[in-house]
Amino acid sequence: MKSLKTNTSQSRNICLVTIGLPVFNGEEYISQAIESVLLQNFNNFQLIISDNSSSDATYQIAKSYADLDERIILFKQEKNIGPFKNFQYVLNKTNSKYFMWFAHDDVMLPDFLQECVNNLESSNKYDMAFTTFSNIDKYNNSLVRYINITKLSGVSNQKLIAKYLLSKEASGKANLFYSLYRTKLLAKCIKDLDFLFIEEAWGADMIFILGALVRGKGIKISNKNLFNKRITDNHIPFNKNNYFRNYVHKSFPIDFLHNYKNNILRVTRESKYFIITFIIIQIRCLFILGIYKYFQIQTNTHHAINHIKHNRNLFLNHIKHNKNLFLRDSKKIWTSLRIFLYDIRVVLRRYISICKRLIKNKIANFFRFK
Repeated sequence: MKSLKTNTSQSRNICLVTIGLPVFNGEEYISQAIESVLLQNFNNFQLIISDNSSSDATYQIAKSYADLDERIILFKQEKNIGPFKNFQYVLNKTNSKYFMWFAHDDVMLPDFLQECVNNLESSNKYDMAFTTFSNIDKYNNSLVRYINITKLSGVSNQKLIAKYLLSKEASGKANLFYSLYRTKLLAKCIKDLDFLFIEEAWGADMIFILGALVRGKGIKISNKNLFNKRITDNHIPFNKNNYFRNYVHKSFPIDFLHNYKNNILRVTRESKYFIITFIIIQIRCLFILGIYKYFQIQTNTHHAINHIKHNRNLFLNHIKHNKNLFLRDSKKIWTSLRIFLYDIRVVLRRYISICKRLIKNKIANFFRFK
């Protein structure tokens, strides 16, 4: 890989905040993401972009911004190193006090950095800072605002860890991955949690946040809505009106349940939060498996009932069809029988008529000869 611009005297100065933007084929939205960073009211930052060997115009778009603003440092990977290693790459390039990852299709509002920096600078109780956020679609229309995410704000203790573990995966907690961190906390997390990046585990972002909460002091989540997370696929936000179905389908894929549970236990194993983590995650998994089995049985029963109804309808249709055939054939037989009987009657009438004539002639001849 290579840097596409040389450092100036200003860029050599250590910035307070580094924003790492790993990207691959993000030409559609990367302009909006970069511009939202450059429009921040807080200016003491550098933006490190790592293009993961994109095949579209991502590199050219990012370079056009890097050429205009010296706070942007652009790298291009010679070959695709995978998403997780690209995330690690931008982190390894930082030397600032604070660091955050930023997705190429997300948008931060102008006061986002200032709010997060203020919360960390004003208190040493927290190692992470974030705000409430909204989901937006590809047209920048707001979909859902996650205001309840502030329930996960606080210093790291048994209560906070319990609330984090009990919160559903579809409640927005995965987006805390894009918080502003103290860099020293990230260095500790990367050292202990590198297996998440190596194994590319499902839910790695949520497991990483848990690991950061366990190893850090806590997180401050402001109730100001200053971050937009873009939804570009067919994801449907959590629906409270369909709780149980969503709990299974929107928590995590059931096939990854075992690995997800083991990874959660793995990141807390040597901490004081392991026991409460073990109890909660076991209960949640049993509950989710129970709900899954319930709906599986319900679905199978529904299929069985539909199968019976289908077979019943087939049977009734078969009887109806055969009945119609029988009636139609009966009519044909009866008609043939009527014709046959009519023919017999005609023959009999003729035979009787002939017999009468013969008898009459015999009698007439008998009396004539007498």
